[in-house]
Amino acid sequence: MEEELLHNVFPTLPVKNLSRSLDWYVKVLQFEHLRTMPEHKEPIWSHLRWSDHAEILLVAQGAKEDFEDVDASDVDLTFYVEPGMLDKLAAHIKSCGESLISGPQKRPWNARELMIADPDGYRLTFSEVLKETAP
Repeated sequence: MEEELLHNVFPTLPVKNLSRSLDWYVKVLQFEHLRTMPEHKEPIWSHLRWSDHAEILLVAQGAKEDFEDVDASDVDLTFYVEPGMLDKLAAHIKSCGESLISGPQKRPWNARELMIADPDGYRLTFSEVLKETAP
């Protein structure tokens, strides 16, 4: 089997409960779970992909001492979605019993967006670019 390599820029998010966060990202936001390491011990990180261009690394808090003081409420991540996908994502999130912080709503920067917080409080924005209209 060929080794899965990281090809994109991706954030590393320290999380309080790795298995809970992994489950949430996969079920609620439909991220693809690529790998968790180590495989045969207590996991310390999970690599996830959302669409073809977005990846994140969830790292168990305590796995690295420089992650101890991260305040999740200070972190915002934005993911761009294909046209027409935002409403489907919002419906799926709500069907999982989750609440949105905002949206979907039109923004002045020619986009529609929704925002949700993950179990650790990281704010995730999903943005759909709108077709430009003549003034």
